[in-house]
Amino acid sequence: VISNKFLSSGIVEFPYHHKLCKKNCGNCKKSHIEKNELTVYIGDGSSDYCAAKHCDIVCAKGSLSEHLKKNAIEHIRFNNFRDIIEIFKSFQF
Repeated sequence: VISNKFLSSGIVEFPYHHKLCKKNCGNCKKSHIEKNELTVYIGDGSSDYCAAKHCDIVCAKGSLSEHLKKNAIEHIRFNNFRDIIEIFKSFQF
């Protein structure tokens, strides 16, 4: 799991901010994707837009699903993590 770090007293450290991130996210998720392996991405919001476009399999809900649909990017819609478990069970890796 790659995430920002909550230090104390409301201070958050952003060790994965990428200076070239177009959305100026605190954690540039696209920069963590390694394309030499199969990539499965699960997301639900605008901070996932960039990364999801660069993955092999995308499970999306919320505004991410709407964004991908609008841009004709294939994805699997889900509602909750029970759905994700069933989706993964159906994969033939």
